[in-house]
Amino acid sequence: MSCRWRALPRCVPRPQGRRRMTRRAAVRCEIIEERRGDIDEEKDEARIHKDRSSPRAVRGPKATVSASSASKATLDIGRPSVALAALAEFSILAADQASGGRVFPAFVDANVHELVLTTTPLEIREDVFAHLVSDPLPEAALLLLFVSSAVCLTTTRKPPGGDDDDDGVRDDVVRRVAASLATCVLAAPLVESALKPFFHRARPLAGATTFSFPSGHSLGCAVAVGLWLFVMLDPTWRAIRRGRVEGTTRGEREGEAPVRREARAVAWFFCVFVTASGRIFADRHWLSDTMAGAALGVFIVSCVVGFVDRGGG
Repeated sequence: MSCRWRALPRCVPRPQGRRRMTRRAAVRCEIIEERRGDIDEEKDEARIHKDRSSPRAVRGPKATVSASSASKATLDIGRPSVALAALAEFSILAADQASGGRVFPAFVDANVHELVLTTTPLEIREDVFAHLVSDPLPEAALLLLFVSSAVCLTTTRKPPGGDDDDDGVRDDVVRRVAASLATCVLAAPLVESALKPFFHRARPLAGATTFSFPSGHSLGCAVAVGLWLFVMLDPTWRAIRRGRVEGTTRGEREGEAPVRREARAVAWFFCVFVTASGRIFADRHWLSDTMAGAALGVFIVSCVVGFVDRGGG
């Protein structure tokens, strides 16, 4: 009995001691789990920041960002190589024309002109190709350019009492609008009016009183469409999103329109091709006239794109 009663005091506090230790351990485990969760969240945030800043391509939903940057890198109209290639094409055609047209006009232009006269009636040339095919695209592109400029300047003006966070965006828009309008209104017409009297080439249409080299329609279409697609389309897209969606982030204010550079180049080529074909089949220009005008327009657009991109960077 003495041993049994002597063992009871030893057994009674043990369950109580174990219960007190279990509560302390539970509280300690909760604190450890909270700290461990905080550490895991910090690691995840650091990993996400590292992935975003990494130059490697990201798989999954973020692949669109890498794809757009890669598309811009692979097809950059503002590269000096593009401008030099267009200038080289124009220089070859201009040199051939200045030497009397012994190569290209004597063989290619004459055959194409003969093909136009034999396959296209006079009524179709005058009513369809001279107006319905040649004029709409340059005029529409010029109208879009003016409308986009007005939209961008209206939506990016600084409100009274606003901060200076968007000064860089406004400066970029003003630079793009000024370069586009100055090129379409001043530079392209001045270049055309200076080159045509210099080369003094007669049009294929009998009785025409103006000169043909280079084609003003092809030059104007290449400049207007190219400037709208590669200079004004992105700020116009950002301006429309800014007007429709309140509280846009900086990434949305600096994003590009959802049109790939390759698609823009295809649309650009299509518009210039249709306009040039209309001038040829309307018997208003030789083939080399339209080629020279398109090449000169690509050169001008490449210079403007390079100016606005490097100036904004």
